Amino acid sequence: MSLERYWEKRDFRKTPEPRGKMAKPGERLSYFVQRHDARRLHYDFRLELDGTLKSWVIPKGPSLDPKDKRLAVHVEDHPLSYGPFEGEIPEGEYGAGSVLLWDRGYWTCEGDPAAGYRKGHLKFRLDGEKLSGGWALVRMGKAADHNENWLMIKENDAYSTSGPQANITELRPESVADHAGDTPRSKSSAKAAKRPQSVKRSPKRVVRQHAARLDRIEHAEKAGMPAMLRPQLATLIERAPSGEDWLSEVKFDGYRALCRIEKSSAGLFTRAGNDWTRRWNAIADAAARLPLEQAWLDGEVVALTDAGTISFQLLQNVARRGDSARLAYYVFDLLYLDGYDLRTVALHERKRLLKTLLEHGEPSGPLKYSDHIQGNAPEVFANVLERHTWGASRPYLDLPDRMIFDLDPAPDVAWPQVVQGAQLVKVLLDEIGLASFVKTTGGKGVHIVVPLKPEKPWDQVKSFSRAIAEHMSRTLPALFTANLSKKKRTGKIFIDYLRNDLEATAVAAYSTRARLNASVATPIGWDELSAELQPDSFTIANIGACLDRLKNDPWQDFFTVRQRLTKKMMGALQQP
Repeated sequence: MSLERYWEKRDFRKTPEPRGKMAKPGERLSYFVQRHDARRLHYDFRLELDGTLKSWVIPKGPSLDPKDKRLAVHVEDHPLSYGPFEGEIPEGEYGAGSVLLWDRGYWTCEGDPAAGYRKGHLKFRLDGEKLSGGWALVRMGKAADHNENWLMIKENDAYSTSGPQANITELRPESVADHAGDTPRSKSSAKAAKRPQSVKRSPKRVVRQHAARLDRIEHAEKAGMPAMLRPQLATLIERAPSGEDWLSEVKFDGYRALCRIEKSSAGLFTRAGNDWTRRWNAIADAAARLPLEQAWLDGEVVALTDAGTISFQLLQNVARRGDSARLAYYVFDLLYLDGYDLRTVALHERKRLLKTLLEHGEPSGPLKYSDHIQGNAPEVFANVLERHTWGASRPYLDLPDRMIFDLDPAPDVAWPQVVQGAQLVKVLLDEIGLASFVKTTGGKGVHIVVPLKPEKPWDQVKSFSRAIAEHMSRTLPALFTANLSKKKRTGKIFIDYLRNDLEATAVAAYSTRARLNASVATPIGWDELSAELQPDSFTIANIGACLDRLKNDPWQDFFTVRQRLTKKMMGALQQP
């Protein structure tokens, strides 16, 4: 890319963003991360390469947990002088909103960075103020002119972690502009740095500015501070609501709590109205230090283990026996602020104000912002029940270590026919020398999983699995099809080889399903697969007892079997 697309999108007579130009490479390659509070909050990740900043939009921001594969949308190149930029992009301009310099430093690529970028697979190390260690950027799908979807993944190293500590954007929300060290571009960007975009504002000043605008917020009502409030409770409905206006929030395993703040003093109250300020005094002290005059917060108090996970038992021990524990208050609503009752204000607007308040609290303190997902509530709730995993494991994310066949029967195919089909696929795999494992899916089909040595790229593994599916459909056309079209699947089992794509996932072993009785995808032995065993035999209600009765793990050899896909195998599958 060049800078033409960047220039075309901006009117530099109106925006404080630097126009910039192509630059010569420095001795070290810089990187920058900017927190961009535009129409939707996101993080802009930028790597210096070939005289520009290669740029990705990361909606959720980077995570220090290697299990988190964060979506990174590739956008237009930016000039190197954009790196240290902070400021307000005016309304009506592209990307209108506030930009904060969240992190900066240097990056070192493993191998040729230009070649890795073209290939769509960058492995690199970061040496910054907040981000460090190994990282990967992996393109999903083929290269495109713009808006490619990539994944940003933290490598498993001394700088990785999990649980709440992995949420680095939440723990470290502050700007690095005022204390950032010099980079190779400091001199060339001096002109941009002179603009009034990086003026540091005190937390109290920021909050006062928001408070001054409260009267402009639709449905905000000027009112006195309520002495007590009751929390809004959930309403039981048949199904999750559709539409983009609904927000899905996390239900933490803790105690619901309202927090009243007035004149630098805070009190915490349970759902029943009991005053538990003394029991949660560390949370109350942190809330009292927020830069505001009056407020009512709504959230949930949880206890954190040493590993950073939430433990309700630990929280109960704090309440009943006075045990010590690290507590956190996940705040999800702002009901009242500095003279205005906000309960009739749109929830997304209340949460925007809440997030601004908490960003000016203590980064390592107990007050945490509870984020949400907007829209697609039915899909969100389905994914709460279901866990879908990728076909690769770190550190070989570009080399799948399992091949999967999803046997998906048409509605008119009976279960005994599915059992027969799975056994026939196993016979073929045995004949070409591949051991396989089987699991129910909690639905109407089965998964056949083949463990592999992580040495073949995604496209080759997908081609091999397709050859298996097409061989079975040619050999037994009355039973199998490799065609995705539902019109051609009547009375047949579709061998879904598409699960072996870089962008695809499959339901994980022992994951519940969003189905009647919460069926469970369960690994079984090949000798257990029979017409008597129904596809939904295992549920959340009985899976524990079923596992207790097991004498041996039916998949005990899964992680020790390592197999190669060979040319000889592929040759055996070719059409004569």
